[in-house]
Amino acid sequence: MSSGILNRMGLEPKRDDLASTLSRGEAERVAVARALVRSPELIVADEPTSAQDRDFTWSLMDLFLKSSIRGATIVLATHDREMIRRVRKRCAVLKAWQISLEEALCIY
Repeated sequence: MSSGILNRMGLEPKRDDLASTLSRGEAERVAVARALVRSPELIVADEPTSAQDRDFTWSLMDLFLKSSIRGATIVLATHDREMIRRVRKRCAVLKAWQISLEEALCIY
């Protein structure tokens, strides 16, 4: 895996560690790094920042946004209202098994 993305994710010191020794947050960052390093067309991420501190949350979001700029479609599920407010991309709300794509619903 690219040293650049490992450094960005704070994982370079853990490069040779076994997966079973990583914290939940570190394991999530490894999963995101593995996905991003392959430059996929679509990334589906379910709460990718739930086990991250605020610094890593924004580092991960920055990487997702850069991937989006390069043409990837990112589908990200989150309960983090601050993230939704700051990122301000197309947003959908799932409520009572109904999806609403109204932008106004995504501004908190």
